[in-house]
Amino acid sequence: MRIFTLLVLFVLSIQLSGQNNFRSKLPPLAKDSARVMLRITDAMDEKIGIEFATVILLKTSDSSVVKVTNANGFGGALFNNIAYNTYFIKVMQVGYKPYFSAPFSLNSLNNELRLPRVSLEKDNKVLNTVNVVSEKADFQNGLDKKVYNVSKNITNTGGTATDVLQNIPSVNVDMDGKVSLRGSEQVRIMIDGKLSGVIAANPEAALQQMPASMIEQIEIVTNPGAKYDAEGMGGIINIITKKGENAGWNLNGLLSAGTNDKYGAGFGGNYRTKKINFSGNYNYRAENRFILGESEQIAIDPNALNFKTDLDGLSKNKSHNLRLNNDFYLDANSTVSIGGSFNQRDESRSEKTDFLQRAYNALKDSSYYVANTSTENNTTYDVNFEYKYNEVTSKKTFAIGLNQSNADRASDTRSFNNISDADQLYFRSNIVNGNTFLTTGQMDYGQPLLGGKFDLGLKFTQRYLTAIQGGDLLNYQTKLYAEDLSQKNDYDYVEQVPAAYGQYAIGFEKWDFQGGLRYEHTLVNINNRTSDSLVVNNYGNLFPSATLKYKIKSGSDLQLAYSRRINRPEIRALNPIVDNSNPLNLRVGNPFLKPELIHSLDLSYTTLVKLFSFTGSLFYRRSTNLQSFFRTLDPNNSSVVITQSRNFSSSDNVGTELSVRAFLGKQGSIMFNVNGFYNKINASNIEGVGQADGYNWNSRLIGNYKFKTNTNVQLSAFYMSPVIRPQSTFQGMNGVDIGARQELLKGKFNVSLNITDIFDIREFRITNKTTQLDFNARRKRETRIATLTLQWNLGSLEEKEEKRKGKRSTDTNTQPDTGDMGF
Repeated sequence: MRIFTLLVLFVLSIQLSGQNNFRSKLPPLAKDSARVMLRITDAMDEKIGIEFATVILLKTSDSSVVKVTNANGFGGALFNNIAYNTYFIKVMQVGYKPYFSAPFSLNSLNNELRLPRVSLEKDNKVLNTVNVVSEKADFQNGLDKKVYNVSKNITNTGGTATDVLQNIPSVNVDMDGKVSLRGSEQVRIMIDGKLSGVIAANPEAALQQMPASMIEQIEIVTNPGAKYDAEGMGGIINIITKKGENAGWNLNGLLSAGTNDKYGAGFGGNYRTKKINFSGNYNYRAENRFILGESEQIAIDPNALNFKTDLDGLSKNKSHNLRLNNDFYLDANSTVSIGGSFNQRDESRSEKTDFLQRAYNALKDSSYYVANTSTENNTTYDVNFEYKYNEVTSKKTFAIGLNQSNADRASDTRSFNNISDADQLYFRSNIVNGNTFLTTGQMDYGQPLLGGKFDLGLKFTQRYLTAIQGGDLLNYQTKLYAEDLSQKNDYDYVEQVPAAYGQYAIGFEKWDFQGGLRYEHTLVNINNRTSDSLVVNNYGNLFPSATLKYKIKSGSDLQLAYSRRINRPEIRALNPIVDNSNPLNLRVGNPFLKPELIHSLDLSYTTLVKLFSFTGSLFYRRSTNLQSFFRTLDPNNSSVVITQSRNFSSSDNVGTELSVRAFLGKQGSIMFNVNGFYNKINASNIEGVGQADGYNWNSRLIGNYKFKTNTNVQLSAFYMSPVIRPQSTFQGMNGVDIGARQELLKGKFNVSLNITDIFDIREFRITNKTTQLDFNARRKRETRIATLTLQWNLGSLEEKEEKRKGKRSTDTNTQPDTGDMGF
C-alpha cells in the first residue's frame, strides 16, 4: 500500500505539472502522414465556437468517409495521421446549414494543414423547437469488446438482468441463474466497469433481482487487454446501467404486472446543465416463482444407497434498488463523478422433498419427507469516486477511482420431517450471518508515444469476508435442542490483489495493434476458527495480451487476439468445513485447490454487405489445473456422497462462432447467432476418472419488426446443447420468448406485453456417472411468465441558448463513456 500511494502521488505530480502544457501540444505525427485542423464558429458571432459539431473527412475521388470527429468546447477539430490523398470536409450541426469545404491535397510538402475558419449559418427552415431523435445501433464491434444496446429490447421489458443476458449472443444462463460465456462459467461480471459487492456476494440472486429497465448496454469482452482484471476464464460481462445524460430535466417511470404475483415499479431521471449532471433511479420488484425437481441415484457400489426424490417449492422475493450518480464538469477536460447504489433483497422459500430410498441389499423401500422453510435478507451498498482528465488535443488522459462495497447476508433455514411435523417442531436449523467488504482503487495514465498511445496503471483490490454459521439439532426423546456441531463454521477470508499494467496501441493505414502486460499478485488468508486452522496462499502471475486488427476494406475487418487469464478458487471451494445441509450429499472445501490458468486465442472476421452484417470467430482455450466438482462416496459412510472441488490436469476448448444480421430498413432486423465448441478434459491425475470430451453448441435467433402503427414485435429463441464435464453432462435446454410494444404520444408512453418461455420447456437436467453410482436430476423454475408493462418518458428539450451555440445532448453517442472498466 505504501508503494501504491507513492506511485499515485508521483503520477499525480506529473499530471498536475503537465496540464498547463497540454493544450499547446499536438499529438505526434506518424511517418508519411498528415494532419488537418479547423475551427467551427457561429456566423452570427464568430467568438462562439460550436461544440459537438460533427466534422467528417471524405475522399474527393468517391466521397467515402475516412474519419469522423466532434468539435471540442472551443469549436476546434483535429484529424491526425491521415494518409496522403485529396479530401474535402463536411460539417453538420442541428439548427445550422451543412458546410462543405473546397477540396485540398495532403502530401509530404503539405502535411500540416490549417483550414480557414468555418462559420456555420443558421438554417431558417428549422423550427423554434426541435426534437432530435437518434436510434442507437443495437450492436457495435470494437477492437477489444462487443457492445449490445438492450435498452429497447421488448422481450426483456418488465424482466431482470438474467432475462437480458439470456438474449445476448455467446451468453447462456441455466435454470439457477448461473451465467456462462462461450461454455465457461468462470466469467467476471461487472456493473458500470466496476466490481460490485452485490454481484460478488451472490451473482445469481443479484442478477435475478436487478430490473432490466435499469440496463442500457451489455459489453462482452472475450479477450480482455492488460487494462482489465485477469480474473475470469471466459472473459468479462460488463453491465452498463442507465445514467440519464439529456440536457435539462428528464423523468421516466415504469409499472409492470406479471402472472402468478409478479410486480414491478420504478422511476428515474436526471437534471443536467453545463456544469453538473444529477441522475438516479429507483426500482422495486416482488415476485413468486414455483420450483419443481426430481432426482434418482442408482448404486453400483454394493454399499451405496439407491433413492428417488420429488421436490415441490415456492420462492418469494422482494427487492429495492437505488442508484445515484453526480457528475461535475470542472472544465472542458476534467470531470469528477460521485455515485453510489443501495440494494435490499428479501427471500423466503418453502420446499418439500419426498424421499424413497433403499440400501443396495435391502428388501424394502423406506419413504419419508423433509420440508424446508428458509428466509434470507441481503443488504448491499456501493460508494464510488472518480476523477477523469481527457485532453482532446494532446490525447493525454488521467483517471483515478475509488470504490467501496459492503454486503450483509443473514439466512435462517428450518427443516421438518414426518416424525416431528405432527408437533410442528423442526429437527434441524441452519443460521448463517456473513459480511463481504470489497475495496478497489485504480489509477490510469495515458499519453501519445511514437505515433500511438501508451497507457499504464495501478490497481489494488481487497475482498474481506467474514461468516458465522451454526444451528440446532432436535433430540426426539427429550424434545430439546442442542447445538449441532457438524454445522458450526466460523471463518474470515481475506484476498488482496495488487496489480500493475502497461499497454501500447497504435494504428497506421489499415492496421491497428494493441499489446500489453499485466502483473497481479494474489495473497489469500483463510482463518477458520472452528477448526483452528489457517490457510495461506500467495502467488504472482504475468498476463500478456495482444490484439491485431486489419481493415480489409470499408466495413470489413480481420482481427486476431490473445490473452492469458486466471480463475482463482472461491471461498466456498477452499473452506475445509463440511456443508451438511443435505445429509445425503455433503459438500466440503479443498484448501489445497490451485488457481486455474488459461491461454485464450481468438480469430474473427467482420464484414458489412449491403443489408447484411457477418461476424465469424474461431477461438481456442487451453486451461491448466482445471477446477471442477468431483463426487465420491464417503469412506466412512457409503450411503453418503461427498462433493469437492478438485484440480484436473488440463482442458482444451476449440470453438467457432457465427453471427449474421439482416437489416430490414426502418421495419426491423433479424439476428442469428450460433457457436459450437469441442471440449476435451484431461483428468488423468485423478484415479478412476481419465478423460472426457464432447461437442457442444448453442444458437439464438432474435427478430424485430415495426409496423406503421408504431407497434413493435420481437421474437427470441435459443437452444443450448448438452455440456460435458469430467463426471457429468448437463442436458440441453431451449426456449422461445415473444413481446410486443405499442408506442403512444410519439413514444412518450409505451405499453408492452411479453411472454417468456411460451412453450414452458426451459428446465435444467444433469447426469452424473462414476464407478460407484449413477445420478440423474431434473430441476425447473417457473419460466412461462406473461408481463404487462407501462413506461413513460417526460422531460425538457435542450435550452434555447444551448441550441444557439450548437450544444447537443450526449444521448446521441453510440456508446457511453465507461472508463477503462477497471474500477
